[in-house]
Amino acid sequence: MGALGVIDIRLHDGHARQAEVRQWPVRIGRALDNDVVLDDPRVAAHHLSVYPDEAGRLRFAVGETRNGIRLDGKRYGSGSAGIWPPRLALHLGETVLLARTAAETLPDEQPLARRTGSPLNLLLLTALFAYAARDAWLDQNQALSWWRMLLPPFTALALLLVVWTGGWSLVSKLFTKLLDGTRHLRIALIGLLLVIIGNETLARTAFAFNLPGLERYSAYLNFAAFAALAYAHLRAIAPARRWRPLLWVGVPALALAAAFGLQQYARSGNPAGNHFMTALYPPAWRVAAPRSLDDFIADSATVQSALDARATDPSEDDREYPE
Repeated sequence: MGALGVIDIRLHDGHARQAEVRQWPVRIGRALDNDVVLDDPRVAAHHLSVYPDEAGRLRFAVGETRNGIRLDGKRYGSGSAGIWPPRLALHLGETVLLARTAAETLPDEQPLARRTGSPLNLLLLTALFAYAARDAWLDQNQALSWWRMLLPPFTALALLLVVWTGGWSLVSKLFTKLLDGTRHLRIALIGLLLVIIGNETLARTAFAFNLPGLERYSAYLNFAAFAALAYAHLRAIAPARRWRPLLWVGVPALALAAAFGLQQYARSGNPAGNHFMTALYPPAWRVAAPRSLDDFIADSATVQSALDARATDPSEDDREYPE
């Protein structure tokens, strides 16, 4: 007798296996008398049973369990039952199940995807090092040969990529038995380029529309961006987990942002740090209407009272100001 169906099992560590269905119902759990035995500690002894109804649809019945199951965004507790639609993942504990019966119509064969990882990584690397070269050329204040100008930023960038990508690849090897270095390099390159694009866009928008606050608070955007980058790496390592990696990166990012804001406030009286923009661009990029000289002088006069108040404040003697 051929198989009545098959159940694909994706384990919490990223590994996958398959169980053939020889009879209905199929009992799933940690106990050895189940048809499908799982080693997930968050699965009950007799967690779930699966069987077809008269119409051929798969149904499930949840046994005695503390954690229940999750299907299509809904949680089902002990004693509940329902229909398991085709090609829809069922979560129990940290294990993901997909079921297919012999009567189910197979979807069409999908075309083989071309591997574009290496060319894409090469393109991203070229863009990142081109930006580093452009930045080094703009920052130079003396005549230097090309290799002396480019060697420091290129070396620093290469070390950053090696350490960052290598670290995540080792974590991936530890938990999934796969280095997956190409994927982690691609995530790092995309993340760094998005951070650069975001910062450059904020700086130019702040200058064009006279919104210095956009640039002053860009550091907090960087905290969020690097938290999202770490989350992408964690999701690549453990795709079955969503909320736990979010907590792992979100809480430290919020703590670092709060510590940075307090440090900047203690240093300059402003959680954003500098009270001014750090870059000026061509006047033709300016969109905001210029202010008249009379308005500028009137606003400057109001600064005198604030400066006098600071001069008489004893706590200002210990305050550090940026050079």
